[in-house]
Amino acid sequence: MASREFPKTYLTFEGRKVVDGKKRQYWVQDATEDMFQEIEDLIVTKFVGDEPTTKYMNCLDDPVSLQEFRVLWAKVLQEKHTIVCLTKDDQNNTKLAGFNVLTESKADEKVDYPATGECAKKLFTIFKWIEAQRDFHTEFKVPRIMKALGLFVLPGYRGEGLGERILEAREYICRYLGFPATLTAFTSIISQKLAARVGFKDFYCIDYEELGRIDKAMHIPDIHNHTKTMKYMYKIYD
Repeated sequence: MASREFPKTYLTFEGRKVVDGKKRQYWVQDATEDMFQEIEDLIVTKFVGDEPTTKYMNCLDDPVSLQEFRVLWAKVLQEKHTIVCLTKDDQNNTKLAGFNVLTESKADEKVDYPATGECAKKLFTIFKWIEAQRDFHTEFKVPRIMKALGLFVLPGYRGEGLGERILEAREYICRYLGFPATLTAFTSIISQKLAARVGFKDFYCIDYEELGRIDKAMHIPDIHNHTKTMKYMYKIYD
């Protein structure tokens, strides 16, 4: 793209809750550099405690992994593909309500995630193994796609339908930037249902218990009590 509007607003909508006689107004736009630090902080303090794989690995108790996650996400944010959901508070200040960290994946690019923290090593081992099972680029003949490394809605804004609307907005940024498809690992039954609701289809699925049987290094204790299956899901933009 010769000239990109940045930041660009992709979607505006009302929340579901009525507070003081009105609904909160939201919009989804590109994340700007002044937001990166807050997003990084939320990832290593809140997101890893909510997202099932990192929650059941007890990643919040692994400072080495948390630092490695921060470095990885900081690098991805610099791509400037990440989108955020924003709103205004009662004083008309702009507040971050949610985000979806997005990253470009190229067919001829081999991505490695070196790690020394126990949690980070296990997580990257799992994702590397799963991504080796099927090659989306080859099967769908697409040279570049958009992937995601985390969808998060801040606790104070949950119940407003933000997760679904952020996933909807991904289509707009992908079309705007010329990505023909998106592929994401949805690790929670909640996000899997949201993704299916907005048109994502299953690409590769595997039960968490099966991962542990294949290799003890991929075993995540008790995660099946929350979500049975990890799903890689995709959407093609015609």
